[in-house]
Amino acid sequence: MEKGISLKRKYLDQALKNSILLISLLFIIAISLLSNKFLTIPNFLNIFLTMSTTLLFCIGMSYTVITKGIDLSVGAIAYSSIAVGSRAIRAGWDIPMTIVVIILVGAFVGAINGLIAVTLKIYPLLSTLAMTYILKGLSLTVLNGNSFKLDESWNVLSATELLGIRLPIIVALIFLIMAQIVLARTSFGRWVTAVGDNEKTAKEKGINVAAVKFSVYVISGIMSTIAGLFLVSRVTMIPTTLGQGADFTAIIAAVIGGISLTGGKGSIFPGVLIGTFIISMVSNGLMLMKTSPMVFDIANALLVLIVIVLDTVRSNREAAKLH
Repeated sequence: MEKGISLKRKYLDQALKNSILLISLLFIIAISLLSNKFLTIPNFLNIFLTMSTTLLFCIGMSYTVITKGIDLSVGAIAYSSIAVGSRAIRAGWDIPMTIVVIILVGAFVGAINGLIAVTLKIYPLLSTLAMTYILKGLSLTVLNGNSFKLDESWNVLSATELLGIRLPIIVALIFLIMAQIVLARTSFGRWVTAVGDNEKTAKEKGINVAAVKFSVYVISGIMSTIAGLFLVSRVTMIPTTLGQGADFTAIIAAVIGGISLTGGKGSIFPGVLIGTFIISMVSNGLMLMKTSPMVFDIANALLVLIVIVLDTVRSNREAAKLH
């Protein structure tokens, strides 16, 4: 009898562990049946290009989530840093110098998020949400509430190819590999996981918890800015909607990829790569079906809710096992 109960629990644990992935795959299968354009090579090339920017957002988000934090300002950081960069463009700065300025602004905003999390002890969900609105307001002020047209030369960032592969995809894969090596093979990566697993124990082991937390928000700021650069280069414009929804997309992709919202668990590769691929396919499928913006938002909100509920149930069961 006990053996049977144990077996059922084992199957339930496995089902919960893979539930988010299975739901996403079922959704993808449904889309492929409803749209004959979905499983085509041109569409997949488009998915990979879109996925590259999502992956960059997700890498930064993943580091914050593993430390049991979160960064809801990733999209706003991309928008604000590039909005500030528009001043350099107006002043006649060349593309390389402008990119340096934009990335430094992203790192600076990430540093502010990190300082707030470390010194004021405000829960990152609230502080980064507040930062989102501050940055959006500042960005709209800098751009006078309008979109900003970029010179066509900016398209080089997204149009350049190496061996037939677009530059955003190459850059995203390079950062993916680097992020995984840092997380799995370096002391800093072990500190990140340790802080998310048990902050008190991490301190007792001599880990500088404040420095680790600060660092992951700087990383998130830089990754968000690079993602934003590729987004604007594709359309040669800074739209007022730049980065909108990037936060929740990154969170969903991270959790689908196995990173727990309770912190201390997850890997960048292959987890985040798989999660990003799935969420990119889902978004692409909804667009192919010409889903209205309202339904699109509802679908995304439901997906966020499902992901959070399943991740919470999974984490609670794992915690119960330890006790």
